[in-house]
Amino acid sequence: MNQPEMDWQIHQTDLRSRFKQVFIHSHWTDCAFRVGSEETEIIRGHKIVLAASSPVFEALFYGSLAEKKEIIDVPDLEPDTFSLLLKYMYYDSTELDSIEVAGQLLYAARKYMMPHLVRACLDYLLEQTCINTLWQVLAIAEDMHEDELLASCLKVMCQYPGEMWVNNHEHMGLGTLSNLLDQPSTNLLEVELWELMVRWARDQCLRRTLAPSPTNQRALITQAGLLGKIRFLTLTLAELTEMVEPTGLLSQEEMRVLRQTINKSSSPSVLPSGFNTTREMRKRFMSISSRCTRHCLTKRKKYTYGGTVESTVSVDSRILVTGFEVFTRIATSSDYIMGHGCVNHYLENLVVTLSDSEGNVIDKTKVSGVVAFFNVTQEVNLSRPVWFLPQQEYTVTFELSPGQYPLSDLASIAFSKSVCFRFKQCKQCDEINSDLDVSFINSVIFNV
Repeated sequence: MNQPEMDWQIHQTDLRSRFKQVFIHSHWTDCAFRVGSEETEIIRGHKIVLAASSPVFEALFYGSLAEKKEIIDVPDLEPDTFSLLLKYMYYDSTELDSIEVAGQLLYAARKYMMPHLVRACLDYLLEQTCINTLWQVLAIAEDMHEDELLASCLKVMCQYPGEMWVNNHEHMGLGTLSNLLDQPSTNLLEVELWELMVRWARDQCLRRTLAPSPTNQRALITQAGLLGKIRFLTLTLAELTEMVEPTGLLSQEEMRVLRQTINKSSSPSVLPSGFNTTREMRKRFMSISSRCTRHCLTKRKKYTYGGTVESTVSVDSRILVTGFEVFTRIATSSDYIMGHGCVNHYLENLVVTLSDSEGNVIDKTKVSGVVAFFNVTQEVNLSRPVWFLPQQEYTVTFELSPGQYPLSDLASIAFSKSVCFRFKQCKQCDEINSDLDVSFINSVIFNV
C-alpha cells in the first residue's frame, strides 16, 4: 500500500479530501473485515466513520451486542462492492459504471441501512433501464423486491411489442408476470401475454421437477390466479385456434364456449368460472423511438436513376434498429405531364435488404405507399426489429424503382443517445460496382 507523504494534511483543503487520504492509506484504522465467500480480502476501516454513516455499523461497534471479534466476516458481499460501500462513507459520493455494480451496491446499501446510497443506486438503475438492459434490471428488481425498479421494467415491457424484448432464455417471476397481465395499457398483443404465461408455467414445471404436461401447467396457472387475467374475448378465432388450442391448457368444452362467445353467438356470462368476460382490448401506447440523423456537410448532390444502392452501418453499442429514413424521388418532366402540371406525390416501391458482416440476410422488407415528391425524406420501417451488435458492419441494400433519387453529402459519423454510428458512403450496385462519395440513408430509427 502506498505510504502517505509527511504532513499530508497540509495539502488537503477540505474534510472530504482528508478522509479520502485516510481511507486510501488505511491510516489509524481500528476495525477489519474479511470480505467475500470464496476469495476473501481483508479490508480495514474506522469505526467512527462507519458508525456515523450506518446505524447497522453503530450497533455493531457501539451497541449492547457489539461485535468483539478482531476481524468481522462479511461473506455475502464481494470485496469490490464492500470497498465501494466504504468509499461512499469516506468520499460522500459514488461513481457507478455498470448495472451489475449498481445492483450489488444497492444490496449493500439496503443491508447497512443507508437510504441516500440506496437512492443513488436506484436512480442509476432507473436511468439505465431500457430494452437493451431490461432483463438485467428486472433480475435485480425481483431479487430485491424493488417496486420502483419493477415499475420501470413494466413500463418498458408495455411500451414495446414483445418481439422487441421477449427472451426465451430469461426468467420472469410470478409477481412481474401477474403485474404485466394486470396492465390496462400495453403494446403487447393479448396472444403475446398468453405465450408469456404459458412459458412461465413450463419454466415453473421444470424448476419444480414436474413434467411440463398441460395438466401440470394448468394447475400452476390456476393456483397463481393468472388464467382470469387473459382477455380471451379480444382474441381472433384464428389466434384462439392456432396459438391457444395447441397448448392443451384449455379443455374442449372451454374452447367450444370461447369460440361461441368470440363469435358473439353466446353471452360472456356462459364462460366457465374464473374466465375474463371483458371484450375490451387493452389500450395501446404511442411507440417511442430514437433517431440518429446525419449532419449534411454540403449542398452538393448526386443522383441515382433507380437500380440498387447499398450502404454500410456500424455502431459502438447494442441497439434495436426498426427502420431508416431515406430520400424520395425527384419529379421528372414525364411526372408533370402525367399529373397535368400538378405533382405532389408518387407511389413508392422499393425493397430493403439488411445483411450481417458475413453476408447473411437478416431481414428483407418490401415497401409500397404514396409519398411526397422532391427531395424530402420517407421512413422505411423494417418488417421486424433487428439487433445491431457493437463493432460489426451491417449492409443495407435498397432496390429502387425507376426514377431520379437524390444522394447527399452526409457525415460518416453521427451520435444519438450516447451511441456512435459509423456510415460508409453509398455504393451503386450495377455491372461495375462503383463507390459514390454521397449517401442515401439520412437517419437510422432505433431503440436502446
